[in-house]
Amino acid sequence: MIRAVIDINVLISAFIAYGKPRKVLDKVFTGKIRLLTSPTILMEFEEVLSREKFGLTRAQVQKIVSLL
Repeated sequence: MIRAVIDINVLISAFIAYGKPRKVLDKVFTGKIRLLTSPTILMEFEEVLSREKFGLTRAQVQKIVSLL
């Protein structure tokens, strides 16, 4: 199994549009890639998703982060 740390920009792109970043994330969810994260990565991901331009509620952001 491939293990990977995915850049925050790739994670954000995967959640807002379909394309290569989403395909990578799909492989994470199907078990083909093992996502390696850290508390720092998850905190930054949560902070970015919480920005007004994404229009997500706090609960939605927490649910998305919990998927990782």
